[in-house]
Amino acid sequence: MTRRWRTVISLFVLVPLFIILTIPMNNVSAVGNEVSTPLNLRPSISNSTAIVLTWDTSISTAGTITGYDVYIGSSLAGTSKADNSFKVTGLTSGTPYTFYVIAIDSAGNRSLPSETITLYTGADAFEQNNDASHAFKLIYGARFSGFISTAADIDYFKFSSSTKVTSIMFLISKAVNYKLEVYDSNMTLIQAQEKIDLSFSNQQTRILTFPTAPGSVYYLKVYTPDGVISPQSFMLYLSPAKTEYVYNNRGQLLQYSSSYTYRRNQTELKYDNNGNLIKKINAWQQFTYLDSDITPTTRPTGNFAYSNLGLDMIKRSVGICLDRSMEIGRIELIDSDASTRVVQSNYSLYQSADNITYTPISNWTFNSSIVNNRIVHTFSFSGLNTRYVKIRTSYSDSLPTFVLNIDKDIKVYLNQ
Repeated sequence: MTRRWRTVISLFVLVPLFIILTIPMNNVSAVGNEVSTPLNLRPSISNSTAIVLTWDTSISTAGTITGYDVYIGSSLAGTSKADNSFKVTGLTSGTPYTFYVIAIDSAGNRSLPSETITLYTGADAFEQNNDASHAFKLIYGARFSGFISTAADIDYFKFSSSTKVTSIMFLISKAVNYKLEVYDSNMTLIQAQEKIDLSFSNQQTRILTFPTAPGSVYYLKVYTPDGVISPQSFMLYLSPAKTEYVYNNRGQLLQYSSSYTYRRNQTELKYDNNGNLIKKINAWQQFTYLDSDITPTTRPTGNFAYSNLGLDMIKRSVGICLDRSMEIGRIELIDSDASTRVVQSNYSLYQSADNITYTPISNWTFNSSIVNNRIVHTFSFSGLNTRYVKIRTSYSDSLPTFVLNIDKDIKVYLNQ
């Protein structure tokens, strides 16, 4: 079967802009599954009166992509003829503008609108969040990008908690040492737990986790302590922390894990034949994906999915990153329902020590089962000791039948 899908990826935006993602519902007509939604709408160049927008190329199953309509609010700003970029001119410095894009094919079909981006033009002059009283409001489940323009620049954000534990993903360039501090409503510094990952070639990921009281307001402060700045923006993403438990058929706890913004802190429990606990294994895990993985031995994964992800499409790979090299016993991918076209021959698996160079995994077995009306694809290994695993599908179209939540529906079981 064919399902609609939506994926939003998180990459660095190389301009000084704050970004708010929403989904517009107007200007939608004659919409079917023929044209895929433009993804990853982002500004690539900006000055005080103009912005160049770019986005990922759409795909049509009924023809070819002939253009993209670009909107400012509800008004058509112009049409890009097949190119996935458009320059918007005549803007006013320091004024907020909201943009989104709709793809059109040769048969006249129109896609669903892209996510919107709301941004201000200019350099740092647009930033009104240089103190706590002008903190920029964040919400759970959306990504926000900001920019440190000078050594003295400080950016403040705030959010109202909806959970007892909050996790923040903080992505910055490896070239800088930006600090992210968390404060309560009285501006008292909260000592948040921080996990730093340096697994990707051009960025570092920091995960801060801390207790929050539902309904209370918290503030975030971003600054450079050593005066070193970067032309790359930073990114913030808030999510509630979640804990899951897995039991065997004897009622013994096999695994428990806490998810913190696309990271999972997982503990495995091992028992002897008499049911006695003999070992606990702890590991941090991170899950990413990569599109158009044509040369899987040389392409790193590093994109984060912000909603359900279609697996069997555009030669997509999903990636698993551990905090260190460990022996992996099996990996499970869980579909959203009980129907898929994907079989064992559609998969290829790769391993890596550095997320740069991958080698094929040849010694693996496969099993497909249905658990709670959902398909589970299980990959089992013998002697696989690695830090990174990439699972690639062979399909080139954009009509996925295996849809998963990359944060919840990938399970890793260790053999240490």
